[in-house]
Amino acid sequence: MSVPGHRPPAASDAFCLVCQCPLNGVGRRALRTGGPAVCASRECQWVAAQQLRMGELRFSAFISQHRAMLAGRKADAARREARRRAETRFAARQNRRFIAALAHRDPALRDALAVNLPDDPRPLRPVAPERIARYRRHLLDQIAIARQAASAEDSDFIGDRGIIQRQSELDALFASRPDLKADSDALCMTCRGGCCTTGGEHAHLSALSFRLQLDAEPDLSDEILCERYLSRVPAEALEGSCINQTRQGCTLPRELRSLTCNAYYCDELKRFHVARAEPAAGATALAVLRRHDHWHRNDAGPFSRVTAIVRVEGGVATACARRRRDGTTR
Repeated sequence: MSVPGHRPPAASDAFCLVCQCPLNGVGRRALRTGGPAVCASRECQWVAAQQLRMGELRFSAFISQHRAMLAGRKADAARREARRRAETRFAARQNRRFIAALAHRDPALRDALAVNLPDDPRPLRPVAPERIARYRRHLLDQIAIARQAASAEDSDFIGDRGIIQRQSELDALFASRPDLKADSDALCMTCRGGCCTTGGEHAHLSALSFRLQLDAEPDLSDEILCERYLSRVPAEALEGSCINQTRQGCTLPRELRSLTCNAYYCDELKRFHVARAEPAAGATALAVLRRHDHWHRNDAGPFSRVTAIVRVEGGVATACARRRRDGTTR
């Protein structure tokens, strides 16, 4: 059938029927064997599959609408990327000025590494019974899934292997660089869990988290395992954040946190890890706290303002500058 805006693909010039991107090797092989001109994207494959149940006119309208949605999504991503680049340049210029000013007082800070962190103060709110009930349902649902697997090596958990691999790589890195681990922990504590706001009533806990515990303790009952988590729900948690998030951090000990939480470091911390690996890297980090939410830092609007600068060295965080009312730092 003919679809508006789609040109018939040639063997050397094939484009996806849906997103109109050049086909990769998989798509080209499918095309050569008489399959549809669709890329490897599951979304595109699903859209193309609707052709079988829709008439020509309905499918033409449907795919045109979907292409418009994809174009809008791509334009939004481009705007966010442009915003990210602009704010990164702006923050880098600011940070150079901050370091130069602070180095006048303490020359040891001349080679400090600046790390931009979110400062998004949220009020404490009592944890409502409804939140606890949703959390309990999630825990029991994931425990039930974990029970269906023979062990953590079960193929059902193949999608989580990447997280386990990242955790192993981090463990190896921190074993060889305990100073890096100490400073990373201090920076995360300074941030107070800016990345934790997506935890909701699931805390990113998956079935594999529970299967690992069941492998280690086969006699654990569902109720006892669930209570391990419910007993640690705070009376008050930060509004709009994970149910376990308080001003002091996560109420769960590290061994009970999700694999996602333990293996996750924001882009700023990842850059810090890379920078500290350089031979000439300084031993001091300066956490530059900026008033924004971690997950919305690239939204449109004024660039985020600096609220404080914290010196991190040897795993210890010490405030060294705060924002005055006139907008300057001291």
